[in-house]
Amino acid sequence: MAPRRTDVWNQVLALHAYRDGDLSPCGTAFLVGKQLAMTATHVLDQPFNRRNYGPQISGQRSFGIVAQQIVDRRQESLLWRVKEMGRYPSLAESDDRPFDVGLLALEPLGEVQPEIEDHRRWFFELNVATPKVGTRVTAYGFAESACELSSQEPFTFDSRHSFRRVSGEIVEVHFPKRDIAGMPFPCFQVAGDFEPGMSGGPVFNDRDQVCGVVSRGGGFGVSWATILWPALAIRMQGKTALQLAREGRILARNHHSVNVHDVPGEAFPGVSFDPNREVP
Repeated sequence: MAPRRTDVWNQVLALHAYRDGDLSPCGTAFLVGKQLAMTATHVLDQPFNRRNYGPQISGQRSFGIVAQQIVDRRQESLLWRVKEMGRYPSLAESDDRPFDVGLLALEPLGEVQPEIEDHRRWFFELNVATPKVGTRVTAYGFAESACELSSQEPFTFDSRHSFRRVSGEIVEVHFPKRDIAGMPFPCFQVAGDFEPGMSGGPVFNDRDQVCGVVSRGGGFGVSWATILWPALAIRMQGKTALQLAREGRILARNHHSVNVHDVPGEAFPGVSFDPNREVP
């Protein structure tokens, strides 16, 4: 269900990477289904300082990810472990870098907290159609985060977050890419400043539907968010996100406009969007 009867922040997740006893804030995610979340792929591909750590995208990760769900801004929060991350390649020809939206499979972590446990079952509705130029959107995410593991108890850590909400109009849509160097995937430009740490956060349209994922902040009132519909080709637990949407496990308006099909000899399926079938 889309949680507009409660604080939107209750379904936005702060992501933390852990490795060798160290914990590092690495971005934002948000719930899109039961034990499912979305984020930006670059958040989990580069969670640590690149001067000290250079992950191979195609290799086995040597770190784990904890998602923190801060309900009603309480000191005690709900924790999730990221079990699996599904991704899709860039739509740019001959480019093997990932499309900047990833689907996360989650499992509860730590002790059960009955008074707020219900919030694990709420999630946002998506609208996977490409939003229009002139549309006003609002992005949510965490900035200036800090965290450290507790030496007292397992699954416990201290964290600090600055909650950020940024609104602005869409001024340009880039398809199939903005550029080959930095953003080789469909995205849209927003007149607003997305801050570091907001990456992976939800971007809402004026109908309280998520229409994009925070991807880049350019400064000087310019930022970018990733378009959603290619993400329905992501495979998770043996199914595509489109199949999960058809089953109602992900609420995705305009999913009927998306076509996902197998491509002989390719590891990933093909995906397309038919704007003639789009509904407002």
